[in-house]
Amino acid sequence: MSKHVATSAEFRANSKTNGLFLGILFVIFGAVTAVCGQGMLDLVVIITGALFVLFGLLTFFETKSLESSLFTLVIGIVFLVLGLLGLASSIIRIVFGLMIVLSGVFTILGNSPNFVGAVSIDTSVRTLNIAVGAVLIVLGIIAMINYGGSFDILIRIIGVIILVMGALKIAKAMNMM
Repeated sequence: MSKHVATSAEFRANSKTNGLFLGILFVIFGAVTAVCGQGMLDLVVIITGALFVLFGLLTFFETKSLESSLFTLVIGIVFLVLGLLGLASSIIRIVFGLMIVLSGVFTILGNSPNFVGAVSIDTSVRTLNIAVGAVLIVLGIIAMINYGGSFDILIRIIGVIILVMGALKIAKAMNMM
């Protein structure tokens, strides 16, 4: 049995190819997300649900045991239903908004000397932390209620960021060639 050790030239060639491939995927995913916005989340959840169902079915046919594949099948069906009914983006929006609100709360609580892991902070930093925490709480609430389509705009911005990351990855791969 021979063990092949990749040479630096092989590693660089693979890195270039992988970087180019990932860059192209990022650009495509970013562009679709930037164009579709919040609707992209439902599509991603539908695809994920279909993969879970497929994996559950393959597990069932492989093991002939419903117990081993039931959880995967149920998760897949739930994802498919949420995606097809258009509920997935609403649930994701609420969870995302709640995470932002909690970040704001913890940012504010971090100023307290009674908070676990708090260090002594000067007054200007404490004021800045309170302001940032308050802004995070407000933004989280706006995202949860989707005021003025704010969540859709946020998803589109994330899509543009992913697209730019993909373009940079492609540029980096091209420079390596």
